[in-house]
Amino acid sequence: MYPNGGQAYADLGKAWTRKGDAPEAIAAYERTLLCDPTQNNIHYRLFELYRKTGHTVQPQSHLTIFKATEAREHAKFQEGLAAKATPVAKWMTSRGSGAIMVFLEIASYAVRFLKKHLQKPWLCVFLTPGRQLGAVRRPN
Repeated sequence: MYPNGGQAYADLGKAWTRKGDAPEAIAAYERTLLCDPTQNNIHYRLFELYRKTGHTVQPQSHLTIFKATEAREHAKFQEGLAAKATPVAKWMTSRGSGAIMVFLEIASYAVRFLKKHLQKPWLCVFLTPGRQLGAVRRPN
């Protein structure tokens, strides 16, 4: 195992969690954050494990970090979407039917964000410029 590989420790934490060894899982996830503090989903996993093992302070600190990071990511996502939306709106009105391709590019951006940042099941429903309903979901 690469000693600075955050993902390797995250995988190890997941394996310990599945095996039911919460202390080992917690140690692996804490090591993950030391190696790669950008893995925000690990804070949520630690929140769940600490809460499950009866701790009181640690779960709340990890949940607070998780929620704050999610809020920042959501704001960045909204800014990125808004930045793309204005040129897209102009382009859509000037191009007509080709506008669906640009809309789908924005929709795929939203889906990539959801896949990357949300661990729980989700459903993304959208309406295309041609008034067709589209949906993408992450199963349980």
